[in-house]
Amino acid sequence: MWMEEHVDDGYDRVNVIRSKELAATGAETVAVGCPFCSTMVTDGLSAIGSEMEVKDVAELVWEQIKANDAKIEAAKASAEPAAEPAEA
Repeated sequence: MWMEEHVDDGYDRVNVIRSKELAATGAETVAVGCPFCSTMVTDGLSAIGSEMEVKDVAELVWEQIKANDAKIEAAKASAEPAAEPAEA
């Protein structure tokens, strides 16, 4: 699917270099936009022993949509007036 890169002794692969840069940010999660990037970043982070989470941008958007929906539903539930008991 892709060509293996040749790396001279004493030098890191591109994904390891980028992963070191990502880890240096201190972030807990890194967002990627394509499957190839996900593989490269995940492999690079594993190579340097980082436990950063790698997620696709779509995953992050979906998580925020679900979280926002839960907040909206909770607000609706608390705003609904309590049902009054029916008179017999």
